[in-house]
Amino acid sequence: DQAIPLLEEGGFKDYKFEEVYSSDHVPGEIIEQTPEAGEEVLFNETDVVLTVSKGKEVVEVRNLLTFNEANRKEYELSSGFKVNVTGEEHSDKPVGEVISQTPKAGTTLEKGGTMNVVVSKGQQAKKEKSYKETIEIPYEPAEEGMEQTVTIYIQDKSRSMVEPVETFTITEDTMYQIELLIVEGDKAAYRIDRDNSVIENKTITYEELVE
Repeated sequence: DQAIPLLEEGGFKDYKFEEVYSSDHVPGEIIEQTPEAGEEVLFNETDVVLTVSKGKEVVEVRNLLTFNEANRKEYELSSGFKVNVTGEEHSDKPVGEVISQTPKAGTTLEKGGTMNVVVSKGQQAKKEKSYKETIEIPYEPAEEGMEQTVTIYIQDKSRSMVEPVETFTITEDTMYQIELLIVEGDKAAYRIDRDNSVIENKTITYEELVE
């Protein structure tokens, strides 16, 4: 606005303003002019063009939560922002997905600015505990000397009760060692059948082993 009276006082009638974004100049500041200062012109035959700053160009930030690496690169290209990964944290989200961002979605940032994101490095590996117990399997046949069939079922980190882990016969009291691998927050169990009858059945939780 200050330039208009000066132009008209100088006899320039044909002038126009062109607005451009600028990070270095405040809004309204003239950053370029044609003709240049000091150039001799005929004022009544000269068009004056003044380039005026619109200030910084700001863009609204999108929500990048759940964006993977490919999504982030695509957003960098389309938005003009640089997306910088500042850290990794354990999360139930897939590895590489954004789990937090700065600035937050809906705020504005100067075009070409930097967004910082933290990505998931997947779930933290759960702790494991082993459990061992030696069980005496008594020999109690209907008739002395008859074999008895023993079936062992185990449920732990890698096994289920659907199929037996071992089947064998006994003709005397027999010691058997149970070995279980229990994941943090989970439980394990074993069952011992003798001649199709359950003689031992036990469940052990992970918490019991850390008390």
